[in-house]
Parts: sequence; structure tokens; C-alpha cells
Amino acid sequence: QILFQYPNNRWAFADQTAQAIVGYLKDVGIDLKLQSMEMAALFPLWLSNKIPEMYLFSMGISIMDADLLLNLEYESETMHAYWSTPEVDRLAKEQRAQTDPAKRKEIISKIWRIDRENAVFAPLYNEIHAYGIRDCVDWTPRPDERLLFKDASSTCS
Repeated sequence: QILFQYPNNRWAFADQTAQAIVGYLKDVGIDLKLQSMEMAALFPLWLSNKIPEMYLFSMGISIMDADLLLNLEYESETMHAYWSTPEVDRLAKEQRAQTDPAKRKEIISKIWRIDRENAVFAPLYNEIHAYGIRDCVDWTPRPDERLLFKDASSTCS
């Protein structure tokens, strides 16, 4: 049985998502023991790489650049993941120093191929955020999920 930890107060439908994962993996012979916890308890474990087995986490990349994810989840010197290779470390540094966008994209693509070949992460879904605004408010949600209302205008009275 594999311990599967997840935050129960961070994302919409976290309990249902975790339970679905348990069911899907059970169907292929993987037995999980589900442990929900508040994000305030899980996050320090994640930061210090002390989650013992399997976990559910999410990344909303605020700078819309692969380097943030590579730095957080792939590079052995700074990562909060549990897998690394010298090759990915080298490629991550190489892409960071590359000024030619096409060459940088090629290097990052090599990292994603290595990721797929080793099943480092299992991306499950993109959480959809629902926003409700009045018809007198002019505002468009950002792709990085940040709520910057300085970009909004209103004709509401």
C-alpha cells in the first residue's frame, strides 16, 4: 500500500480528485492509502522534500516560462521533487543561459522528452477557474490565474 497525501483545502474538488485517482490506480493494481491534510501541513513537507511516497500538488506558473517549473521541480540543487539526473541539471542550466529563443526551446524540449520517458510527473488535468462578473465590468481573466483588478474597468453605478 502506497501512502497518497494531498491538501484538502487548496483546490476545488480536491477530495473527489484524490478519491478518483485512488480508484483509477486500484483498477490497475496499485493500492493507495489516502491521507488528506491541510495545505499548511503539506506545503512544508513539499518544500523540504519530506513527503514519503506519493502526493497531489499543483503548479500555477506565474511567469509563464518553463524555467520556473524546471527550477522548482527538476534541478537537483533547488527542486522540490524526488527525481533528478545530471543531464536534466545540465540542460536546465544550458537553457537558462541561452539567448536564442529557438535554441532555448529545443533544449527545453529535450527536458520534456526526458520527463516523459521517465514518467517523472503525471499531469492529470487543468483546473478550470470560473469567474462571475457583472455586465458593467470590463475584465478578462489572465492565463496565469492572477487576479489583477487594476486591469479591470467598471461602468457600474
